Amino acid sequence: MIDFALDDEQEQLRQAVRSLLTKRSPLSGLRRYADTAADFDRDLWAEMCTQMGLASLAIPEQYGGSGFGFVAQAVVLEEMGRAVYPGPYFTSAVLATQVILAAGSEEGRQRLLPGIASGEVVATVAAVESERRFALECAGTTTDGITLSGVKVAVPDARWADVFVVYATGPHGPGLYEVAASAPGVTVSDSEPLDLSRPVATVTFDNAPAQVVGSGPDVAAGLQRGFDIAAIGLACEQAGTAATALDMATEYAKARQQFGRPIGSFQAIKHILADVYVDNESAWSAAYYGAWAVDHSASEVAMVAPLASAFASDALVAAAEANMQVHGGIGFTWEHDAQFPVRRAFGSRQLVGAPDGHRDRLAEALLGA
Repeated sequence: MIDFALDDEQEQLRQAVRSLLTKRSPLSGLRRYADTAADFDRDLWAEMCTQMGLASLAIPEQYGGSGFGFVAQAVVLEEMGRAVYPGPYFTSAVLATQVILAAGSEEGRQRLLPGIASGEVVATVAAVESERRFALECAGTTTDGITLSGVKVAVPDARWADVFVVYATGPHGPGLYEVAASAPGVTVSDSEPLDLSRPVATVTFDNAPAQVVGSGPDVAAGLQRGFDIAAIGLACEQAGTAATALDMATEYAKARQQFGRPIGSFQAIKHILADVYVDNESAWSAAYYGAWAVDHSASEVAMVAPLASAFASDALVAAAEANMQVHGGIGFTWEHDAQFPVRRAFGSRQLVGAPDGHRDRLAEALLGA
């Protein structure tokens, strides 16, 4: 039997992260990212990583982590979603970490993960080559094991990364390669972001120095598994942001007066908020079941990941749009915070694939296609 209740340590972790982000990363602070040159809060990052150890939670102890498991990290991700946290935690501590764990060699893990765990290294994954569809591809990116050339698109937090983990075709087939962001031959071109606080970019590699992270026949499967676990983590974050959108809408519905009474007393508003609540609870359950599966039932991850990701992504979009609707015209103004859950809702869809793609994968798995 699965118990979704948090234990005392996990609840303490939740409260600590929530308290920190409430004080140091309010929604109103996201406006600074309208300037595309804006950096994330390095002091807050250092506190989260060095004092609280948040980046090390799901990294095994032999690689410099604390080995608390993925459910503990899910708690952190949910709270970061509630705050719409603007920083590279998901990209580095979840996506890059899980890809390296699943598809990297022992030497690659030993080399990269301790720096990620401590927060000294911000890593991201460059694995997508087409802007038309989300697919993990390496045909257009090649390496001789010494230098690497190619173009990757939709690379999250590329502007802030110290290291790129690049999916490329090497001398012995597909592999993962480490390329330093500061290396010669690396060019980062920011895309026009919808989510101002989570930049994506096109990264061009032109004979950039590269070092193998993982190679061999199992790399492609390992890369997909890493993305599946990251998708579950993103679903936990999305569940947190959906909760914030619902809280914002509910509080406004209680306070806003129309025809002499709160708008929340009108049946139409009640129905909107009730539908969001049901979707949010279902998304949270799917996301946390996925997190549990990562720690306790690895064989279920490939099935649960697309389910949790599709459901949580749609639930967040519905919650963010409902919040905007409840707020009316004021919600559409640049000065109001209702915009930020909407931006995060649509921006997060490009990180691990859109819901339709996840449903296709789920259908194929169910039908054995």
